Amino acid sequence: MSFALGEKGAVFVLDQRNRRIQVFAGGIRQRALPLDRERWIDLDAAPGGGVALLDNHPPYELRFLDAAGKPVSSIALEGRLIAWAAEALQVQLVPAGPWAGAWVVVSAGPGPHRSARLAGPEGAPLPRISAPGLFAADGETLLDAWSEGERTLVVTRFEKGSFSRFEEARIEAGPIHAVRGVWMRGDGTLCVAAALADGAAVGEVGIVLDRELKERGRFSIGREETPHEIWRPVRAGADGALYRMSVDRDRKVRVRKFTAPPGR
Repeated sequence: MSFALGEKGAVFVLDQRNRRIQVFAGGIRQRALPLDRERWIDLDAAPGGGVALLDNHPPYELRFLDAAGKPVSSIALEGRLIAWAAEALQVQLVPAGPWAGAWVVVSAGPGPHRSARLAGPEGAPLPRISAPGLFAADGETLLDAWSEGERTLVVTRFEKGSFSRFEEARIEAGPIHAVRGVWMRGDGTLCVAAALADGAAVGEVGIVLDRELKERGRFSIGREETPHEIWRPVRAGADGALYRMSVDRDRKVRVRKFTAPPGR
């Protein structure tokens, strides 16, 4: 259903059907963490090898596991800032900085997202606060991307440390099948991942925006080969590369790394 990028190149794969999280490094499975049910939809890697898990079905919780898979804490999703757990889409851990903590990304429909902080990065409950969009890798810059109609991507970048001052760009990129997310790269440029329809096929594309939010170029991050139910198929690494999890024609699940070509 989802995957996350951990410390020292570790990849955490949420294997929902088999009720486990599989941890890989260098393409080799290192360990598996058992889960008590199938309904978990998203995860993020916590400091020290632990995991934060999101379930927006009953019992509606954000759960933290240690590196051995032992539960550390559980926080109810519904409450202040999250009226309906079904609107909770993703979990994002910000490990350090003024906004450090476990954030749940919420969307009530087409349009902007917002994030609600429920706990610290290790799972201790915190007073809930809200922020627009999602945090970039620096833990201080907020970003957002969504589709406006069938052919327009809206990308927002907030001023560092601000929840109210932002710049916005609109990019013609349709027909849009899905918007996977937006990330800030090491050089300050942004990359938006989106699934774009191409006839009967769906292609996954990285769209690079310069510091002025002008489109610099695009690169392919693969095509959907078989129907699947991956909830969160694209993530970005600290190096700005995109990682995509896919179900291939041989029925194997693979995570691939894609780097923008020079000039992108």
